[in-house]
Amino acid sequence: MHWYQVAAERGDHVASDGLVGEAGLYARGLGVSQDLARAKALYEQAAALGNVTAQAALADLADQVSQD
Repeated sequence: MHWYQVAAERGDHVASDGLVGEAGLYARGLGVSQDLARAKALYEQAAALGNVTAQAALADLADQVSQD
């Protein structure tokens, strides 16, 4: 989590990768309490930086939420 947060603070493509990593932890509840709203917000930040992995993860997250 720490290194994802450090990367996320950069504000560039590396930041978007850090945001995706951090979002994944929240989405899965790995090392943190699962928080899909936080994961979505982080994926959205990364997607705004042009991260295609985040864009795909947002679609997957939307599918996951609609199935629940």
